[in-house]
Amino acid sequence: MPDNIHWDGDRLLLAGMVRDEPACGGVRQIVHGVADGMTCHRGWAVAQLDPARQSFSLVAYGPPDRPSTAYRRR
Repeated sequence: MPDNIHWDGDRLLLAGMVRDEPACGGVRQIVHGVADGMTCHRGWAVAQLDPARQSFSLVAYGPPDRPSTAYRRR
């Protein structure tokens, strides 16, 4: 589920949250047409798109942030 698309030289990179996050019980739930409130922190992933092959390869990924470090108050 990319929410960030960026050219890096000749590479097209896609980044976004992990769609099927085991720590959150799997995919986001849709109830009566409304997605859940994203109360569970999801991991992230970056992939490189290869348009000629119509495929992508994983470049980087990370686990979900712990709630205590995800948002820092000043």
